Amino acid sequence: MSDADRRHSPPLQSSGLPRDLSPRNPEALVPGAPRRGVPGGSSGAGMSKSPLNAPQSTSRDRFLNIAHRGASAVAPENTFAAFEAAIDAGASAVEMDLRLTADDRIVAIHDSAVDRTTDGTGNIDRLRAAQLAELDAGSWFHPRFAGERVPELEHVFERLGGRVPMVLHIKVSGRGVEERVVELARRHAVVDRLTISSHRGQLLRHTAKLEPGITTTLIAWFVDWWWWRWYVAVRTRSLGVDRISPKGSMVTPEMVRYFHDRGIAVRAWGVGRDENLASRLIRMEVDGMTFDDPNRLWQIHAASREEAHDAR
Repeated sequence: MSDADRRHSPPLQSSGLPRDLSPRNPEALVPGAPRRGVPGGSSGAGMSKSPLNAPQSTSRDRFLNIAHRGASAVAPENTFAAFEAAIDAGASAVEMDLRLTADDRIVAIHDSAVDRTTDGTGNIDRLRAAQLAELDAGSWFHPRFAGERVPELEHVFERLGGRVPMVLHIKVSGRGVEERVVELARRHAVVDRLTISSHRGQLLRHTAKLEPGITTTLIAWFVDWWWWRWYVAVRTRSLGVDRISPKGSMVTPEMVRYFHDRGIAVRAWGVGRDENLASRLIRMEVDGMTFDDPNRLWQIHAASREEAHDAR
């Protein structure tokens, strides 16, 4: 692939999701089931931890369709255009990647540099927020998105906070990023609308300590499931995270049953736009996944459920 092709081809990766299933609460294997009060919200008193714990009654309600970097199949990833498209498509939550600028502002962007998804160049951690705000983050995807900007997390909370749950994949560690996220979440009263996802166990542990009301997801990077299953399950419990996130292509029916039997939710990452993989995962009864096109995923979900019903 040429440099030009690589610049204009959104990578198909993914991250965390919110769901009311917890290794500390096996009863919550029934989505929407009531769970004991945990600290959350701006005051931290008696609020539900999961952002998606409203009463649910249908298979669509029970499945979490997480818009990967927003609806990144139809709009430039990690922009308000993609977030709004995801909301319009009825996504269960909007996922985004977070990084820190040189002046410690939190912004939504996947790569460590701006080159692929803006008209600028340089590493995020060497650019100030004001410099990022001048970049065009939409034209690379399509000219009609010219003028889209790299969003700051504070502005995301202001615009989306009361409208849709959010999954924050923190791509960096250190420099007080967890404290900053928690501070902003409390200020905008969105604690009970957030899930933090990461493969960094310490980051998740620290976030949960700072604000127990925020849901956490451990992104699992294992290759041989049978060899690593004991480690992943034990680590999930020791970290106190709420759900496990294996790569979609590695998920098996045995894996899903293994975690469900232990009260741990399973959501897949790395599905991108792979419709065949998405359909297989739904038939395996995963709790959700990130997908680039949430509208299309609802269609796949409906078809897969209908096939499963007809097969009975």
